[in-house]
Amino acid sequence: FAALSTSFTALLLSTMMQRVLLFTVISVAAAFTGVPLKQRTVSRCSNLYMGGAQGYATTLEGKKAVVGRVKELLDSSEMVFSIPAGSMTVAQTQNLRRSLPEGTTMSTIKNKLMLRALEGTEYESAASLVKGPNTWFFIEEDISG
Repeated sequence: FAALSTSFTALLLSTMMQRVLLFTVISVAAAFTGVPLKQRTVSRCSNLYMGGAQGYATTLEGKKAVVGRVKELLDSSEMVFSIPAGSMTVAQTQNLRRSLPEGTTMSTIKNKLMLRALEGTEYESAASLVKGPNTWFFIEEDISG
């Protein structure tokens, strides 16, 4: 009888612990949203915006604007080159950006948009470099020294 009582007590404690844990998880989830779980509705559309608070860079107009801006940089640049974007830390990138001379633009551009911007320019041969994350440099000043 003692073994049965111990097993029953352990089962009862286990069930109580599961309920307490489940209640805690639900309470924490409700606390973070500010809306009780019973009042939430399922949303059919996503509000995830990439590329800015309004998602402009992910819209067709935004992408066209990026391509247009890059085309302008390509047309006015004396030299264009890229480095792998993952090769530097954020701090190194910020320091490099601050130390660039006037007339030099540093930008990380989506590959597809960069390929579209390269079309029909004198830098079209750089399309082979558009693989993986790249940081592009556009030097607009005369570099002949």
